[in-house]
Amino acid sequence: MALRTTRRTVLTGLAAMAVVPLVPVRAFAAGWTRHDFPPRAGTAEQRVNGIFAASPTAAWSIGVDGVEPVVGRWDGSSWRAVQAPAVGGDIAGTAADDVWIGTGAKNMHWDGVSWTVRAVPAPPAGEMYIDTGNLVTDARGTAWSTTATTTVLGTGPLIYRVMRWDGTAWQLLPNPPRTTAGFDVLDLDVTGATGAWVVGTRVGADRTLVVQWDGSAWVDHQLPGDSVYPEAVLALGPSAVWISGQDANSSGFLARWNGESWSRLDIPGGGRVSRLYDVGNGGPLIRTQNDGYYRWGAAGWQVVPTPPVRVLYSEVRSAFAAAPDGGIWAAGSRVAGGRVVPATALYL
Repeated sequence: MALRTTRRTVLTGLAAMAVVPLVPVRAFAAGWTRHDFPPRAGTAEQRVNGIFAASPTAAWSIGVDGVEPVVGRWDGSSWRAVQAPAVGGDIAGTAADDVWIGTGAKNMHWDGVSWTVRAVPAPPAGEMYIDTGNLVTDARGTAWSTTATTTVLGTGPLIYRVMRWDGTAWQLLPNPPRTTAGFDVLDLDVTGATGAWVVGTRVGADRTLVVQWDGSAWVDHQLPGDSVYPEAVLALGPSAVWISGQDANSSGFLARWNGESWSRLDIPGGGRVSRLYDVGNGGPLIRTQNDGYYRWGAAGWQVVPTPPVRVLYSEVRSAFAAAPDGGIWAAGSRVAGGRVVPATALYL
């Protein structure tokens, strides 16, 4: 998505936000087909965590066998496990020869021929990385990640870091505002090669963190009133950014940025939405706490039937992914023969 200039706007409180009425929810006429991933021998729980699909015959997955990462390849008819470095986490890509898997502190890249671990910068003196975070991309040759550092002894506070792959190396960006003051960074998404959004929260007053990287500096989108705990962000373009979380009453919160202002939307079926999934179609797929699935499109919210695989709630952002033919991939597991085995499903 090409980055366009946006006006820096500070939200003046939830009371000032327009609330968009919930449009009628429509049924989405299609169905799921399950595609099992070949399980390994053993008794450990196995599952597929995330998927990136470049074409109907070329998709990649990342999963686990117990705690061991397992990388998979889809050829249009079936999944198979492939050899790759032991890197887990999330998966993202832009093409069949531009795929990333990683945790923020440890990442690897597929160039169409082989997987290569791409080292991140050394942490500051006396600190170490915590091997968990986000990994996203929206333009060939770039990728973004979040991770955190703490003291080598593990006794210091977590300090969250944002890194960007510039085509040859990972570069540390300046810390987002207030991430050294007890805020937890919960999600990251990007638009194009140079724009990023980070959301997070902390317990107590001044609990909202919503910041935008405009290519040269962080822009703080303050949400006054300590009214919202942001938990997830989905940036579909400079003027199409979604944020979900909960408000001061522990009710679900969902808002959309149009490049000028925020609008709050009703959540179909009620409840909370803790993860936003990019499945194409110009809007997110959401999963509510009551296990309702809804996809946003030109006609508003559309019901998506429950997939025939178990997708962990609040799983990685690639647990649901766009299929190139307009469908949706779901990553998860199922129970077979008393074991939890990896499985995926395709919605067309």
